[in-house]
Amino acid sequence: MTKDAHEDWTKAECWAWKRIQAGEIADFNEKLGQEADPAKPEDWDERRTLRRQFLEVIIEPPWREHIHRKGIRIAGVLIPAARDGISLDWEGAELPWDVWFNFSKSELKFKMTAANFNGQLSFNGSQIGSLIMERASIRHDLMIKCGAVFGQLNLCGCQIGGQIVGDGSIFSGVVDMEGAQIAQSAFFRNHLQNETIRRTRFLKYVSLSHAQIGGSLELDGACFESELRMQRLNVAHDLMLRAGACVRGKIDLVEAEIGGSLQLHNSTFQNSLDLSNARLQSELHLASQDVNPPSWGTSAKLILRNTRIGALQDIVKNSGEHIWPQYFELHGCQIGRLGGLAGGDKKSDMLGRPAYYWKDWLAQGTKERFSPQPYQMIARLLR
Repeated sequence: MTKDAHEDWTKAECWAWKRIQAGEIADFNEKLGQEADPAKPEDWDERRTLRRQFLEVIIEPPWREHIHRKGIRIAGVLIPAARDGISLDWEGAELPWDVWFNFSKSELKFKMTAANFNGQLSFNGSQIGSLIMERASIRHDLMIKCGAVFGQLNLCGCQIGGQIVGDGSIFSGVVDMEGAQIAQSAFFRNHLQNETIRRTRFLKYVSLSHAQIGGSLELDGACFESELRMQRLNVAHDLMLRAGACVRGKIDLVEAEIGGSLQLHNSTFQNSLDLSNARLQSELHLASQDVNPPSWGTSAKLILRNTRIGALQDIVKNSGEHIWPQYFELHGCQIGRLGGLAGGDKKSDMLGRPAYYWKDWLAQGTKERFSPQPYQMIARLLR
């Protein structure tokens, strides 16, 4: 049984409500026969406008009982900012369906603190002022890919039962995922769309401190203009920061736990990468026969103080020199073996390197403060 639209709703809101009740996507791009261009204000007129009040009222009784089990699925819509600065308020809401705001535009703050989504939440391709989801719960995936543009993104303490996908999107504000729990993987990689590569970019600092990720954390090709804070991050599988990734600020992985490998090849690091007291169960992969080493800026540092590494894999330059930054620290570092899964050729064969290579490498890794421990470790591994 359907429920008639409210008498105060606009034509666009009445049409969207009819689609939502029928379990159809309220796709204004399809309705109007035109994909709205985010750069053209004239594309975003009253024909595709849904007001904040409409979106707040339909999730409350008696309207919510008439929402189809497929949920609230909207595309190509403008949600205008309120003149008084009021946010779209779904704080503490119970939403037992999928919720989509795809390829849409809004300068509003979406306030969804402690909300419960019993489905997928998607903002693919949308421009959103800010998304506040502290302590929220999403049963399935959080989708924010396909060239989405976000201001602030706050997922502190958020629980996500599936994965989070932010491939090819831009985040102009702080991205804070401290204490978030993601059951599967998190992806913030480059995205190929219409034969164009969209690069994921973070313009302010990113925090994943104390977060738990049940799969992998993939940041391939992403650009970080500021710090990447990942103290005590727990990743069950691999952390991939490779394939053209660029980090201009500091990377803090102090006391991080990585169940797989940390892969850093083909990327650029301008500042310090601190792995003090971190645990890498599988491998620290800097380079191998098939992939190039990272590029280190003049201020780059690699700190492996008291770091435990299952295996180390790198290559030597054609000159015979190492590929590490000018400054790296090895005090207390424990390496289980030399050579990882991708080793094999002469440049990748770590056990076959001459004694002078290891002497120079160890001297540089202990030049700030001498310690015999790294020398003893390498001697043991070369026996």
